[in-house]
Amino acid sequence: MDESGYFEVLMKKWELNWPRPLPREPIYPYGQIPLFEYLRKRANDYPEKTALIYYGSRMSYGLLDELSERFAFFLTRQGFGKGDVVAIQLPNCPQFYVTYFGALKAGCICALINPWAGKSGTEYMLGEVEPKVVVCTDSIYPLTVNVSQKIGGVKHVITTSLSDFAAELDEKTPPEVKSKPKQVGGLSLAKLLEENKGRAEVEVSLNDDALIIFTGGSYGIPKACLHTHWNILFKAAAACTYSPTALMVDTYRDRRLDAKKIMKYVEGGIHLGVMPAFWVAGKLACVDAPIFAGGTVVLMVKWDPEYVLYAIEKYQVTSMFLEFSFYDDLLRHPKIGRYNLRSLRSCIGSSIKSYLTPRLRREWFILTGTVLCESSYGLTETHTKDTIAGGFHRDDFDLKRAEKYGGVFCGIPIPEILIKIVDPKTGELLPIGEVGEIMIKSPSLAKCYFKGPDETKEKFVGGWLRTGDLGRYDEDGFLYFMGRIRDVGELEVYPVEVERRMLDHPAVRAAKALMLTHPKLGNILAVVVEPREEYREKLSEKEIDDWCSRNLPLALRPYIILVKDIPVTDSGKIDVEKVKRELREIIQKKSPGSS
Repeated sequence: MDESGYFEVLMKKWELNWPRPLPREPIYPYGQIPLFEYLRKRANDYPEKTALIYYGSRMSYGLLDELSERFAFFLTRQGFGKGDVVAIQLPNCPQFYVTYFGALKAGCICALINPWAGKSGTEYMLGEVEPKVVVCTDSIYPLTVNVSQKIGGVKHVITTSLSDFAAELDEKTPPEVKSKPKQVGGLSLAKLLEENKGRAEVEVSLNDDALIIFTGGSYGIPKACLHTHWNILFKAAAACTYSPTALMVDTYRDRRLDAKKIMKYVEGGIHLGVMPAFWVAGKLACVDAPIFAGGTVVLMVKWDPEYVLYAIEKYQVTSMFLEFSFYDDLLRHPKIGRYNLRSLRSCIGSSIKSYLTPRLRREWFILTGTVLCESSYGLTETHTKDTIAGGFHRDDFDLKRAEKYGGVFCGIPIPEILIKIVDPKTGELLPIGEVGEIMIKSPSLAKCYFKGPDETKEKFVGGWLRTGDLGRYDEDGFLYFMGRIRDVGELEVYPVEVERRMLDHPAVRAAKALMLTHPKLGNILAVVVEPREEYREKLSEKEIDDWCSRNLPLALRPYIILVKDIPVTDSGKIDVEKVKRELREIIQKKSPGSS
């Protein structure tokens, strides 16, 4: 079958299984204009509406728009514009929004840098993007300014405190937000905004470069992806149109909805903003999509399960995007019974350390009345959110299919996005149903890896991205993520299937399966297991091994290694290379006499 015939078959299946309430293309309530123009229009239409809630302090759309205009004005007065990189090294705080939208308004390229990357990570990322301006918190200023001086070319290091814009604090505010600003060098963001009252008049097109964002670095050095204003806008529209799918399907069943009905739901949304905004999925869920929709974001600097529970009740949060292990943490929090979480209407998750299971969905629904669904399949290179995974939850259809095919249920591609499965070695198209490498063509595909011509040539092929992920379609055209190609060795076992099965054990919080070479056993399937906190002193490797013998087929029974915490990267993804190193060391110690 050639490619046109392949997609003709798939599109018929997608048409048959399309969630009926959803529109067939993303919605753009103000048209196709840069995202910062949506901020301007929202501020013009309802300037007093709350855009951000930061531990009790509120910032309106009017003020957010005005402050970002001032930052843009500062940049243009300093001579910065198109092609110049402004690096933002901030956690989730109002200043992130001010500088992000301000840099975009000035026509600059906004580079998002992990504020917890440490010395080596900061040196690498700032060295890659070569910024003219860096914005950071006062707590990391000494590190950032030293790195900036080392790499050269940085004209200004701008500092801010987490207590800036935190005038009225709620009772659960963390200490770092309450602390007084530190006396450091550099330009003060607060002072800069006070002194630059003006508006930048810069013509920006959707095809202009807008964003550099780094991949998660699970398998080594993070790669810098260069995105345009169109990429940002397209995925903001897609997220607003297709993220609350489960809610739409349950509410309207088989009725088709127009754009006004969809926007009615998202415009009034109050979104929890805890996933890091320097990560592409966090930025889409906590920054781009809510501002595009005119919603309100309840910001959190870092993950704190009790504050999440408190914030949901106090601020009547309606939607959340979390990693699935975080939902599990909330369910097991000792104070869970003190808070009312019934304001929630849409809850989606991402399979990073853990996966969505029937038990997790059931317990979350009993607590909140909200159906928990997988968000989507997506990558940093595509600005994430490439499929619609919600809306297929009735009778746990999605989870039953995931169990049947041994992968993560990813649903069907978002309109205008094409996904095909090819032979990883030859690139040849595989028949529907076979497992192979996922290749994707998307309107939001990055232009390239910034300063990475060789990697760009290898991965970006004829308008398609070679993802390095394994996937398959089923007989109804639903996509499944099966794992990374490099994680599948000669045993030909798909890691995702094993990891999902391990979560059936009541004491397991997270699991990572890898193919390793054992000094005595040869090639083995090893699984590193992270227990839930209440089981850390009770659970043993033998107990898990016995459970696997009773519950897993022989081909999936792994070599078990129990750890307190599975290592993660600075962006929160599993650090696969570190896991491999630690596993090899543990196996070596357990196999005395081996070389």
